[in-house]
Amino acid sequence: MGYLGVLSILLTSTLCYTTAYQRDPDECNYRDKYCRNIYKIDNHNCDCQAESAGQLKFDQGKVLVCDGREWKSLQYEEKYGSRKNPGFSCEDIMANSANQAANGVYWIALNDTREAFPVYCDMAAGGWTMVFKAVSGVDRKVFDTYNSAHTSSEEVIAALDITDEHHDHYKNRIVLNWEDFGASEARVVVFKEGHPAMELKFNTAGSDKLNWFSLPRLVDSPWTDIDTEPKNAFSIQGLDGRNFFINKSYGGCNVDAGWLAVTSPDTHCNWETRFLPRKNVVIYSKLSGKTTWSDYNFQAMAFLKIALCLLTLNWLCDQTYGGSWKECTWKQENGKDEGVIWACEFEKCHSDTFLHVYYSGNIRIAGCDQCCNRWYFTFNDAECSSPGAIDATLYQAHAGDLNKHEHGHVEGYCNGVPKGNVKVEVRVGECVGTGQALGNAYTGFGSTSRIFIEEVSPPDQ
Repeated sequence: MGYLGVLSILLTSTLCYTTAYQRDPDECNYRDKYCRNIYKIDNHNCDCQAESAGQLKFDQGKVLVCDGREWKSLQYEEKYGSRKNPGFSCEDIMANSANQAANGVYWIALNDTREAFPVYCDMAAGGWTMVFKAVSGVDRKVFDTYNSAHTSSEEVIAALDITDEHHDHYKNRIVLNWEDFGASEARVVVFKEGHPAMELKFNTAGSDKLNWFSLPRLVDSPWTDIDTEPKNAFSIQGLDGRNFFINKSYGGCNVDAGWLAVTSPDTHCNWETRFLPRKNVVIYSKLSGKTTWSDYNFQAMAFLKIALCLLTLNWLCDQTYGGSWKECTWKQENGKDEGVIWACEFEKCHSDTFLHVYYSGNIRIAGCDQCCNRWYFTFNDAECSSPGAIDATLYQAHAGDLNKHEHGHVEGYCNGVPKGNVKVEVRVGECVGTGQALGNAYTGFGSTSRIFIEEVSPPDQ
Protein backbone atom coordinates (compact mmCIF):
# COMPACT_ATOMS: atom_id res chain seq x y z
CA MET A 1 0.00 0.00 0.00
CA GLY A 2 1.08 3.57 -0.43
CA TYR A 3 1.89 4.17 3.23
CA LEU A 4 4.10 1.12 3.38
CA GLY A 5 6.36 2.76 0.82
CA VAL A 6 6.73 5.74 3.13
CA LEU A 7 7.44 3.45 6.06
CA SER A 8 10.15 1.63 4.09
CA ILE A 9 11.86 4.89 3.25
CA LEU A 10 11.94 5.90 6.87
CA LEU A 11 13.36 2.59 7.97
CA THR A 12 15.96 2.21 5.25
CA SER A 13 17.17 5.74 5.78
CA THR A 14 18.17 4.68 9.29
CA LEU A 15 21.10 2.39 8.62
CA CYS A 16 21.52 1.07 12.14
CA TYR A 17 18.74 -1.06 13.58
CA THR A 18 18.06 -3.64 16.23
CA THR A 19 16.45 -7.04 15.95
CA ALA A 20 14.90 -9.60 18.26
CA TYR A 21 15.09 -13.37 17.99
CA GLN A 22 12.38 -15.97 17.84
CA ARG A 23 14.58 -18.81 19.09
CA ASP A 24 14.46 -17.98 22.79
CA PRO A 25 12.13 -15.54 24.56
CA ASP A 26 14.91 -14.82 27.06
CA GLU A 27 16.86 -13.21 24.26
CA CYS A 28 14.10 -10.66 23.74
CA ASN A 29 15.75 -8.31 26.24
CA TYR A 30 19.03 -8.37 24.33
CA ARG A 31 19.79 -6.74 21.03
CA ASP A 32 22.40 -7.23 18.38
CA LYS A 33 23.12 -4.15 16.34
CA TYR A 34 23.59 -4.14 12.59
CA CYS A 35 24.18 -1.41 10.03
CA ARG A 36 22.65 -2.29 6.69
CA ASN A 37 20.54 -0.69 3.98
CA ILE A 38 17.61 -3.12 4.10
CA TYR A 39 15.26 -3.73 6.98
CA LYS A 40 13.00 -6.75 7.07
CA ILE A 41 10.37 -6.91 9.80
CA ASP A 42 10.09 -10.51 11.02
CA ASN A 43 7.70 -12.27 13.33
CA HIS A 44 8.86 -13.18 16.85
CA ASN A 45 7.39 -14.21 20.18
CA CYS A 46 8.72 -11.39 22.33
CA ASP A 47 6.49 -9.87 24.98
CA CYS A 48 5.65 -6.19 24.73
CA GLN A 49 7.31 -4.49 27.72
CA ALA A 50 8.18 -0.93 28.65
CA GLU A 51 11.80 -1.36 27.58
CA SER A 52 10.77 -2.70 24.16
CA ALA A 53 8.42 0.16 23.27
CA GLY A 54 8.73 0.98 19.60
CA GLN A 55 9.73 -2.54 18.56
CA LEU A 56 8.05 -3.88 15.43
CA LYS A 57 6.99 -7.30 14.25
CA PHE A 58 5.15 -8.71 11.26
CA ASP A 59 2.40 -11.17 12.15
CA GLN A 60 -0.38 -12.60 10.00
CA GLY A 61 -0.08 -9.97 7.33
CA LYS A 62 -0.06 -7.00 9.73
CA VAL A 63 2.73 -4.79 11.06
CA LEU A 64 2.51 -4.52 14.86
CA VAL A 65 4.23 -2.00 17.12
CA CYS A 66 4.84 -2.31 20.86
CA ASP A 67 3.51 0.69 22.78
CA GLY A 68 5.19 -0.41 26.01
CA ARG A 69 2.20 -2.48 27.15
CA GLU A 70 0.78 -4.42 24.20
CA TRP A 71 1.20 -5.07 20.50
CA LYS A 72 -0.99 -2.82 18.36
CA SER A 73 -1.62 -2.92 14.65
CA LEU A 74 -0.36 -0.08 12.50
CA GLN A 75 -3.26 1.09 10.35
CA TYR A 76 -2.66 2.09 6.76
CA GLU A 77 -6.04 3.35 5.67
CA GLU A 78 -6.32 4.79 2.22
CA LYS A 79 -8.11 8.12 1.97
CA TYR A 80 -11.80 7.69 1.19
CA GLY A 81 -12.32 8.41 -2.48
CA SER A 82 -8.93 7.00 -3.49
CA ARG A 83 -8.34 4.10 -5.86
CA LYS A 84 -7.96 1.54 -3.07
CA ASN A 85 -10.80 2.99 -1.01
CA PRO A 86 -13.39 4.24 -3.50
CA GLY A 87 -16.63 5.97 -2.65
CA PHE A 88 -20.03 5.44 -4.24
CA SER A 89 -20.38 8.94 -5.71
CA CYS A 90 -18.85 12.39 -5.36
CA GLU A 91 -21.63 13.35 -2.93
CA ASP A 92 -20.83 10.27 -0.84
CA ILE A 93 -17.12 11.15 -0.76
CA MET A 94 -17.86 14.74 0.22
CA ALA A 95 -20.22 13.62 3.00
CA ASN A 96 -17.59 11.28 4.44
CA SER A 97 -14.61 13.65 4.20
CA ALA A 98 -13.25 14.94 7.48
CA ASN A 99 -12.19 18.17 5.79
CA GLN A 100 -13.75 20.22 3.02
CA ALA A 101 -13.20 18.23 -0.16
CA ALA A 102 -11.86 20.18 -3.14
CA ASN A 103 -12.86 19.93 -6.79
CA GLY A 104 -10.84 17.33 -8.66
CA VAL A 105 -10.37 13.66 -9.50
CA TYR A 106 -11.63 11.02 -7.08
CA TRP A 107 -12.35 7.29 -7.36
CA ILE A 108 -15.74 5.60 -7.06
CA ALA A 109 -17.19 2.11 -7.57
CA LEU A 110 -20.74 1.18 -8.48
CA ASN A 111 -21.36 -2.27 -7.03
CA ASP A 112 -20.14 -5.07 -4.79
CA THR A 113 -17.17 -5.82 -7.04
CA ARG A 114 -15.77 -2.44 -5.91
CA GLU A 115 -14.01 -2.05 -9.27
CA ALA A 116 -12.88 1.54 -8.97
CA PHE A 117 -12.71 4.13 -11.74
CA PRO A 118 -11.79 7.84 -11.66
CA VAL A 119 -14.32 10.66 -11.95
CA TYR A 120 -14.26 14.43 -11.80
CA CYS A 121 -16.08 15.77 -8.73
CA ASP A 122 -17.53 19.26 -8.45
CA MET A 123 -17.36 19.48 -4.67
CA ALA A 124 -17.84 23.25 -4.51
CA ALA A 125 -21.34 22.84 -5.96
CA GLY A 126 -22.30 20.09 -3.52
CA GLY A 127 -20.70 16.85 -4.72
CA TRP A 128 -21.71 16.46 -8.37
CA THR A 129 -20.26 13.58 -10.40
CA MET A 130 -19.30 14.29 -14.02
CA VAL A 131 -20.49 11.43 -16.23
CA PHE A 132 -20.19 12.84 -19.76
CA LYS A 133 -18.36 15.63 -21.57
CA ALA A 134 -18.88 16.57 -25.24
CA VAL A 135 -15.91 18.51 -26.60
CA SER A 136 -16.47 20.92 -29.49
CA GLY A 137 -14.56 20.10 -32.67
CA VAL A 138 -14.16 16.37 -32.08
CA ASP A 139 -14.88 14.54 -35.33
CA ARG A 140 -17.21 12.01 -33.72
CA LYS A 141 -20.94 12.43 -33.27
CA VAL A 142 -21.84 13.25 -29.69
CA PHE A 143 -24.95 11.07 -29.61
CA ASP A 144 -23.07 8.07 -31.01
CA THR A 145 -20.59 8.32 -28.15
CA TYR A 146 -23.25 8.94 -25.51
CA ASN A 147 -25.57 6.13 -26.62
CA SER A 148 -22.93 3.48 -27.35
CA ALA A 149 -22.42 0.41 -25.16
CA HIS A 150 -18.88 1.55 -24.34
CA THR A 151 -17.16 4.18 -22.25
CA SER A 152 -14.95 6.88 -23.76
CA SER A 153 -11.70 8.12 -22.21
CA GLU A 154 -12.91 6.84 -18.83
CA GLU A 155 -9.40 6.10 -17.54
CA VAL A 156 -7.79 9.14 -19.17
CA ILE A 157 -7.01 11.48 -16.28
CA ALA A 158 -6.44 14.36 -18.72
CA ALA A 159 -10.13 14.17 -19.64
CA LEU A 160 -11.23 14.60 -16.02
CA ASP A 161 -11.36 18.36 -15.76
CA ILE A 162 -13.42 21.30 -16.95
CA THR A 163 -11.28 22.16 -19.99
CA ASP A 164 -11.21 20.92 -23.59
CA GLU A 165 -7.48 20.17 -23.57
CA HIS A 166 -8.12 16.44 -24.03
CA HIS A 167 -9.50 16.39 -27.56
CA ASP A 168 -12.08 13.63 -27.27
CA HIS A 169 -15.50 13.11 -25.77
CA TYR A 170 -15.58 11.67 -22.25
CA LYS A 171 -18.09 9.15 -20.93
CA ASN A 172 -17.89 6.89 -17.89
CA ARG A 173 -19.75 3.71 -16.96
CA ILE A 174 -22.39 5.56 -14.94
CA VAL A 175 -24.16 6.36 -18.21
CA LEU A 176 -24.23 2.61 -18.95
CA ASN A 177 -25.63 1.93 -15.47
CA TRP A 178 -27.92 4.96 -15.23
CA GLU A 179 -30.79 3.32 -13.37
CA ASP A 180 -28.50 1.54 -10.90
CA PHE A 181 -26.69 4.78 -10.03
CA GLY A 182 -30.01 6.27 -9.00
CA ALA A 183 -29.25 9.97 -9.36
CA SER A 184 -31.91 12.46 -8.39
CA GLU A 185 -30.69 15.46 -10.40
CA ALA A 186 -28.61 16.22 -13.47
CA ARG A 187 -26.85 19.42 -14.49
CA VAL A 188 -26.00 20.19 -18.10
CA VAL A 189 -23.34 22.88 -18.10
CA VAL A 190 -21.58 24.51 -21.05
CA PHE A 191 -18.09 25.84 -20.46
CA LYS A 192 -15.71 28.22 -22.16
CA GLU A 193 -12.10 28.66 -21.04
CA GLY A 194 -12.75 26.66 -17.89
CA HIS A 195 -15.72 28.75 -16.72
CA PRO A 196 -19.43 27.82 -16.79
CA ALA A 197 -21.50 29.98 -19.12
CA MET A 198 -24.92 28.31 -19.08
CA GLU A 199 -26.58 25.64 -16.96
CA LEU A 200 -29.71 23.51 -17.13
CA LYS A 201 -30.96 21.36 -14.26
CA PHE A 202 -33.17 18.27 -14.58
CA ASN A 203 -35.04 15.96 -12.23
CA THR A 204 -33.69 12.46 -13.00
CA ALA A 205 -35.54 10.36 -10.40
CA GLY A 206 -36.84 7.21 -12.09
CA SER A 207 -35.37 8.16 -15.48
CA ASP A 208 -33.17 6.34 -17.98
CA LYS A 209 -30.07 7.61 -19.77
CA LEU A 210 -32.12 9.22 -22.57
CA ASN A 211 -35.51 10.39 -21.30
CA TRP A 212 -34.19 12.56 -18.44
CA PHE A 213 -33.27 15.24 -21.01
CA SER A 214 -36.80 16.46 -21.69
CA LEU A 215 -39.04 19.43 -21.00
CA PRO A 216 -41.21 17.75 -18.31
CA ARG A 217 -38.08 17.03 -16.28
CA LEU A 218 -36.51 20.48 -16.69
CA VAL A 219 -36.17 22.18 -13.30
CA ASP A 220 -34.13 25.29 -14.06
CA SER A 221 -32.83 27.14 -17.13
CA PRO A 222 -31.65 30.67 -18.05
CA TRP A 223 -34.39 31.16 -20.69
CA THR A 224 -37.71 32.74 -19.78
CA ASP A 225 -39.65 31.30 -22.74
CA ILE A 226 -38.49 27.68 -22.57
CA ASP A 227 -41.76 26.49 -21.01
CA THR A 228 -44.17 28.42 -23.22
CA GLU A 229 -42.76 28.32 -26.76
CA PRO A 230 -43.58 25.36 -29.02
CA LYS A 231 -40.76 22.98 -29.88
CA ASN A 232 -39.91 20.50 -32.58
CA ALA A 233 -37.00 18.99 -30.64
CA PHE A 234 -35.99 18.51 -27.02
CA SER A 235 -33.83 15.40 -26.75
CA ILE A 236 -30.28 14.09 -26.63
CA GLN A 237 -30.54 12.44 -30.05
CA GLY A 238 -32.18 15.52 -31.55
CA LEU A 239 -32.93 15.99 -35.25
CA ASP A 240 -30.89 15.93 -38.46
CA GLY A 241 -27.69 14.97 -36.67
CA ARG A 242 -27.94 17.82 -34.16
CA ASN A 243 -27.60 16.43 -30.64
CA PHE A 244 -28.61 17.76 -27.21
CA PHE A 245 -30.99 19.73 -29.36
CA ILE A 246 -33.58 22.10 -27.91
CA ASN A 247 -35.20 23.78 -30.89
CA LYS A 248 -38.35 25.80 -31.54
CA SER A 249 -38.91 25.30 -35.25
CA TYR A 250 -37.56 24.70 -38.73
CA GLY A 251 -38.50 26.84 -41.72
CA GLY A 252 -35.31 27.04 -43.70
CA CYS A 253 -31.80 27.76 -42.46
CA ASN A 254 -32.44 31.50 -42.20
CA VAL A 255 -35.37 31.14 -39.79
CA ASP A 256 -34.42 28.08 -37.74
CA ALA A 257 -34.72 29.03 -34.06
CA GLY A 258 -33.91 27.39 -30.76
CA TRP A 259 -31.98 27.37 -27.50
CA LEU A 260 -29.26 24.68 -27.46
CA ALA A 261 -27.52 22.41 -29.97
CA VAL A 262 -24.44 20.41 -30.77
CA THR A 263 -24.06 21.11 -34.48
CA SER A 264 -24.32 18.36 -37.07
CA PRO A 265 -21.16 17.23 -38.86
CA ASP A 266 -23.26 16.76 -42.03
CA THR A 267 -25.03 20.12 -42.00
CA HIS A 268 -25.57 22.56 -44.83
CA CYS A 269 -26.88 25.58 -42.87
CA ASN A 270 -24.55 28.56 -42.76
CA TRP A 271 -25.01 29.00 -39.01
CA GLU A 272 -23.20 25.64 -38.65
CA THR A 273 -20.84 25.59 -41.67
CA ARG A 274 -19.22 28.78 -40.38
CA PHE A 275 -17.40 26.61 -37.82
CA LEU A 276 -15.83 24.24 -40.38
CA PRO A 277 -13.49 22.43 -40.33
CA ARG A 278 -14.62 22.11 -36.70
CA LYS A 279 -17.59 19.78 -36.32
CA ASN A 280 -19.93 18.95 -33.44
CA VAL A 281 -19.69 22.42 -31.91
CA VAL A 282 -21.69 23.22 -28.76
CA ILE A 283 -23.82 26.36 -29.19
CA TYR A 284 -26.54 28.00 -27.08
CA SER A 285 -28.71 31.12 -27.13
CA LYS A 286 -27.13 33.96 -25.18
CA LEU A 287 -30.43 35.84 -25.17
CA SER A 288 -33.02 35.59 -22.40
CA GLY A 289 -35.02 33.31 -24.71
CA LYS A 290 -34.75 31.50 -28.03
CA THR A 291 -32.56 32.79 -30.83
CA THR A 292 -32.84 32.64 -34.60
CA TRP A 293 -29.67 30.71 -35.30
CA SER A 294 -28.78 32.69 -38.45
CA ASP A 295 -28.78 35.95 -36.43
CA TYR A 296 -25.72 34.62 -34.57
CA ASN A 297 -27.10 35.64 -31.20
CA PHE A 298 -25.58 32.49 -29.83
CA GLN A 299 -22.31 31.51 -28.24
CA ALA A 300 -20.02 28.70 -29.40
CA MET A 301 -18.66 26.87 -26.39
CA ALA A 302 -15.66 24.66 -25.66
CA PHE A 303 -17.67 21.75 -24.33
CA LEU A 304 -20.86 20.51 -22.70
CA LYS A 305 -20.75 18.63 -19.40
CA ILE A 306 -23.32 16.40 -17.69
CA ALA A 307 -23.02 15.99 -13.93
CA LEU A 308 -25.22 13.94 -11.62
CA CYS A 309 -26.01 14.30 -7.95
CA LEU A 310 -27.21 11.63 -5.53
CA LEU A 311 -29.61 13.56 -3.34
CA THR A 312 -32.10 12.02 -0.93
CA LEU A 313 -35.47 11.42 -2.55
CA ASN A 314 -38.56 12.31 -0.57
CA TRP A 315 -41.16 10.50 -2.69
CA LEU A 316 -41.06 7.50 -0.35
CA CYS A 317 -42.46 9.65 2.40
CA ASP A 318 -45.76 9.81 0.54
CA GLN A 319 -46.11 6.06 0.90
CA THR A 320 -47.47 4.05 3.79
CA TYR A 321 -45.44 2.46 6.55
CA GLY A 322 -43.12 -0.27 5.38
CA GLY A 323 -42.45 1.30 1.99
CA SER A 324 -39.07 2.77 2.87
CA TRP A 325 -35.90 0.70 3.14
CA LYS A 326 -32.27 0.84 2.08
CA GLU A 327 -29.23 -1.42 1.98
CA CYS A 328 -25.61 -0.23 1.86
CA THR A 329 -22.98 -2.78 0.86
CA TRP A 330 -19.20 -2.69 0.71
CA LYS A 331 -16.29 -5.05 0.30
CA GLN A 332 -13.47 -3.52 2.30
CA GLU A 333 -11.45 -4.85 5.20
CA ASN A 334 -11.07 -2.68 8.30
CA GLY A 335 -8.52 -3.18 11.06
CA LYS A 336 -9.90 -0.58 13.47
CA ASP A 337 -10.14 -1.56 17.13
CA GLU A 338 -12.30 1.49 17.81
CA GLY A 339 -14.33 3.78 15.59
CA VAL A 340 -16.74 3.86 12.66
CA ILE A 341 -16.69 0.86 10.35
CA TRP A 342 -19.25 2.15 7.83
CA ALA A 343 -21.98 4.78 7.52
CA CYS A 344 -25.26 4.66 5.61
CA GLU A 345 -27.61 7.64 5.32
CA PHE A 346 -31.37 7.08 5.37
CA GLU A 347 -34.37 9.37 4.92
CA LYS A 348 -36.84 8.63 7.74
CA CYS A 349 -40.32 9.72 6.76
CA HIS A 350 -42.25 9.67 10.05
CA SER A 351 -41.54 10.65 13.64
CA ASP A 352 -43.54 7.83 15.26
CA THR A 353 -42.00 4.87 13.42
CA PHE A 354 -39.19 2.47 14.35
CA LEU A 355 -36.01 1.77 12.42
CA HIS A 356 -35.24 -1.90 11.85
CA VAL A 357 -31.51 -2.34 11.18
CA TYR A 358 -29.00 -5.10 10.86
CA TYR A 359 -25.31 -5.47 10.10
CA SER A 360 -24.11 -8.63 8.39
CA GLY A 361 -20.42 -9.29 7.80
CA ASN A 362 -17.17 -10.88 8.96
CA ILE A 363 -15.72 -10.03 12.40
CA ARG A 364 -12.72 -11.13 14.47
CA ILE A 365 -10.56 -10.43 17.50
CA ALA A 366 -7.07 -11.89 17.96
CA GLY A 367 -3.66 -11.36 19.49
CA CYS A 368 -4.91 -10.90 23.03
CA ASP A 369 -5.95 -12.80 26.16
CA GLN A 370 -9.13 -11.96 28.07
CA CYS A 371 -10.09 -9.21 25.69
CA CYS A 372 -13.37 -8.05 24.19
CA ASN A 373 -14.72 -5.94 21.34
CA ARG A 374 -18.26 -4.72 20.74
CA TRP A 375 -19.91 -4.03 17.38
CA TYR A 376 -22.86 -1.63 17.68
CA PHE A 377 -25.16 0.78 15.84
CA THR A 378 -25.40 4.54 16.26
CA PHE A 379 -28.07 6.86 14.88
CA ASN A 380 -26.88 10.42 14.25
CA ASP A 381 -23.84 9.64 16.48
CA ALA A 382 -25.92 8.32 19.42
CA GLU A 383 -26.67 4.74 20.42
CA CYS A 384 -30.26 3.56 20.53
CA SER A 385 -31.87 3.95 23.96
CA SER A 386 -35.39 2.70 23.25
CA PRO A 387 -35.78 -0.16 23.74
CA GLY A 388 -32.00 -0.49 24.09
CA ALA A 389 -28.60 -0.62 22.42
CA ILE A 390 -28.28 -2.66 19.24
CA ASP A 391 -24.97 -4.44 19.71
CA ALA A 392 -23.01 -7.69 19.95
CA THR A 393 -19.73 -8.57 21.67
CA LEU A 394 -16.91 -10.97 20.91
CA TYR A 395 -14.79 -12.16 23.86
CA GLN A 396 -11.59 -14.17 23.77
CA ALA A 397 -9.52 -15.81 26.52
CA HIS A 398 -6.73 -18.40 26.61
CA ALA A 399 -6.84 -18.58 22.82
CA GLY A 400 -3.12 -18.52 22.10
CA ASP A 401 -2.51 -17.72 18.45
CA LEU A 402 -6.15 -18.21 17.45
CA ASN A 403 -7.06 -15.93 14.55
CA LYS A 404 -10.58 -17.00 13.64
CA HIS A 405 -12.60 -14.82 11.28
CA GLU A 406 -16.30 -15.58 11.44
CA HIS A 407 -19.64 -14.25 10.29
CA GLY A 408 -21.33 -11.73 12.58
CA HIS A 409 -24.91 -10.48 12.61
CA VAL A 410 -26.17 -7.55 14.69
CA GLU A 411 -29.88 -6.73 14.44
CA GLY A 412 -32.54 -4.78 16.29
CA TYR A 413 -35.25 -2.11 16.33
CA CYS A 414 -34.87 1.47 17.52
CA ASN A 415 -37.57 3.92 18.58
CA GLY A 416 -37.29 7.66 19.04
CA VAL A 417 -35.20 8.48 15.98
CA PRO A 418 -36.49 11.80 14.56
CA LYS A 419 -37.76 11.93 11.01
CA GLY A 420 -35.50 13.35 8.32
CA ASN A 421 -32.00 12.41 7.30
CA VAL A 422 -30.49 9.81 9.66
CA LYS A 423 -26.83 8.79 9.66
CA VAL A 424 -26.77 5.10 10.58
CA GLU A 425 -23.31 3.80 11.51
CA VAL A 426 -21.83 0.48 12.53
CA ARG A 427 -18.98 0.98 15.00
CA VAL A 428 -16.53 -1.15 16.94
CA GLY A 429 -15.11 -0.42 20.38
CA GLU A 430 -14.64 -1.63 23.93
CA CYS A 431 -17.08 -3.84 25.80
CA VAL A 432 -18.37 -1.16 28.15
CA GLY A 433 -18.81 -2.21 31.77
CA THR A 434 -17.09 -5.59 31.45
CA GLY A 435 -13.65 -4.56 32.64
CA GLN A 436 -12.11 -6.48 29.73
CA ALA A 437 -9.25 -5.06 27.70
CA LEU A 438 -9.87 -3.86 24.17
CA GLY A 439 -9.09 -6.59 21.65
CA ASN A 440 -7.36 -6.52 18.28
CA ALA A 441 -10.44 -6.29 16.06
CA TYR A 442 -10.87 -6.88 12.35
CA THR A 443 -14.01 -6.38 10.27
CA GLY A 444 -14.99 -7.38 6.75
CA PHE A 445 -12.42 -10.03 5.88
CA GLY A 446 -12.89 -11.56 2.43
CA SER A 447 -16.62 -10.93 2.02
CA THR A 448 -19.27 -8.31 1.34
CA SER A 449 -20.58 -6.46 4.38
CA ARG A 450 -23.97 -4.79 4.54
CA ILE A 451 -26.11 -2.42 6.59
CA PHE A 452 -29.86 -2.87 6.10
CA ILE A 453 -32.26 -0.12 7.22
CA GLU A 454 -36.05 -0.27 7.15
CA GLU A 455 -38.68 2.11 8.50
CA VAL A 456 -41.48 0.12 10.11
CA SER A 457 -44.70 0.83 11.98
CA PRO A 458 -44.76 0.70 15.80
CA PRO A 459 -45.17 -2.76 17.36
CA ASP A 460 -48.51 -4.15 18.43
CA GLN A 461 -49.37 -3.21 22.00
